[in-house]
Amino acid sequence: MNCNEAEHLIPEYLNDRMDNWQLEEFLHHVKTCPDCREELTIQLLVKVGLQKLEESGDFNLIREMNTQMEEAEHRLKVRNILQNISFVLQTLVLVCAVVMIWLAGRIL
Repeated sequence: MNCNEAEHLIPEYLNDRMDNWQLEEFLHHVKTCPDCREELTIQLLVKVGLQKLEESGDFNLIREMNTQMEEAEHRLKVRNILQNISFVLQTLVLVCAVVMIWLAGRIL
């Protein structure tokens, strides 16, 4: 992922509207690119920071950004686990179907 792609995906990230692949690529890029991390910080401040400052008067931008990134990484891990479970279950269903067809053929 390049900087232009990452910057265009920041609103999607902030609104949690990325698929697993996009999220993984985005997080990797933002962690390794200081310019994109700064742009994410700015957009996070605009979206979340001003609202939180109005509500409570207390806002730690760095903590908020780190928390959001940790939560996104956790969501990504959970999604990947669920995809793996889904794959295993689909494989088991396929194996069961093949065994049932094989058994039906032996009975006839």
